[in-house]
Amino acid sequence: MRPVRIIAHVIALGIAVPAAAQVEFRPMREAVATAARTAPDARMEQIVRREHGACVIGSAERGDPKAFECNNILTFAFGEARRRGMRPLAEWAVQGITDSVYDPVDAKTPLARLKAAAGIMSSADYPASLPLHAAYVADLLVEPGGGAAALADLVAQTERYEQLGYPATILIYAEGSATLARRIEGTQSVTGWRMHAEALRAAAMLGRDQAVRECASVSGGPGADDATRLHLRVSCAIATEQTGRWREAEQQLRALLPEVQAQSLPHVRADVLVALGRNLIRQELYDAAVPFLTTARDLLAPLVTPEDERLLRPPAIRAARAQGALNIAIGFRDGEPSGVHRALTGIYALEASIAAADTWAMAAEKMQRDIDRGALQWEGGVWRQMLTAYRQAYEEAGRLIGKDTPMVAMLRAKDAQGQEQFLTEGFRHAMARDYIEEDIIRDMKDAIAGMAPLPLADRYRVEGLTVAAAFMARNDRDVPQARSLCRSAMAGAIEHLQSHVEFDTAAQTQLRRRAPLFSECVKIAWMAGKTTSP
Repeated sequence: MRPVRIIAHVIALGIAVPAAAQVEFRPMREAVATAARTAPDARMEQIVRREHGACVIGSAERGDPKAFECNNILTFAFGEARRRGMRPLAEWAVQGITDSVYDPVDAKTPLARLKAAAGIMSSADYPASLPLHAAYVADLLVEPGGGAAALADLVAQTERYEQLGYPATILIYAEGSATLARRIEGTQSVTGWRMHAEALRAAAMLGRDQAVRECASVSGGPGADDATRLHLRVSCAIATEQTGRWREAEQQLRALLPEVQAQSLPHVRADVLVALGRNLIRQELYDAAVPFLTTARDLLAPLVTPEDERLLRPPAIRAARAQGALNIAIGFRDGEPSGVHRALTGIYALEASIAAADTWAMAAEKMQRDIDRGALQWEGGVWRQMLTAYRQAYEEAGRLIGKDTPMVAMLRAKDAQGQEQFLTEGFRHAMARDYIEEDIIRDMKDAIAGMAPLPLADRYRVEGLTVAAAFMARNDRDVPQARSLCRSAMAGAIEHLQSHVEFDTAAQTQLRRRAPLFSECVKIAWMAGKTTSP
């Protein structure tokens, strides 16, 4: 497959942002944020302006006169000002964001500046941009004279963020589009139903309760065509997945296959096939996933033209996602996980971002094994690279689906493990001077609690509990808890293996991948027996 380039506007924004500021935002300090949230209006404004002013001075001293790194403070100020109805402060925050890039923002009205600020933050810090997007949609819906032009804008924004694969932003714009379409065109609006379907898909991908509730009685209304109804039902299968009922979701998707054959639109047919392939990948049934994803890729390939190299049109986006998912399935099936370049995770959407994050974590674990067996010599850069791999996994998945979601909790556990490895040279030496035991234990316990909603057999929970069990056993932190975590992980692994009808190649591959879990748990069981013996 030819190398794929990043969407043009993302590249343009990267150039427009001060180079020194592309590394990391300065967050609003938690103690300051707490003080601002609880302070009266005038005091709150004083606090955020002072915090931002100090950040701007520091940014200039570091060579960034635009103070792009201070934008998270401005988004905090905007959120508080918006909540309290302090319009001048909210507009000041928005103006600060639009002034923080080198390319001048041509925005004649406050609403246009708000839209521009949301776009700037989306490409730099996705979660921080959500209040800006929500405020823009809310203001546009009450804008006097809002009609066909406003609806076209909201639909275009929905489609733009669908291309980028940002489900939370899609949800905001799709809900706004559906509301305005029905206001203008009536309850049977075709556009209204199409945008409603996009909103349901985004809510399902995010695991929102609203998707589960709606799917209990979902049905397309008179304005919904067959493609929209099929889209709704695929979304409901995804909502079922996100509650951990993977096999039930698989059955729902397989039940749609006869309808897929009757569909004349290739992208509608491919949507079902990619969703089913994704479902099977998450169940580690890679052999079963490959045929569906191959068919989806072949359906979409003829829609892509030579001009689509930069992935600017939806057909090219869909084809790239199908190919990316197929690469992932083939890579895992053949024992060579196919990584997705992290710069393209937004284009390939949520499921590929998860796969990319998983690949980063696996790269870190392979490095650890190579060092343990003497194939790679320890050096500071190697350990830093390992910690970076875990951190990239955690940050990249968290960026799209939220850092408090159960799947990301597994990567949080691996991030905590990476911190310990880096600061103790692979668990070999006494704690480094800057190692804080209480902090890393807290991080791991938070990760364990975060994984609790995942089904026992979910592979992310099994992998996360394996890491957590080894961590708790190390240095005798909490051997009884380590043994309990091991029991849960082994039970989940066995339950997952039992989902195979026979002990085929896929089952054997899964069993080999679980070898570290079983060997670790034998060691922990021995430790537990030793500590409890008289």
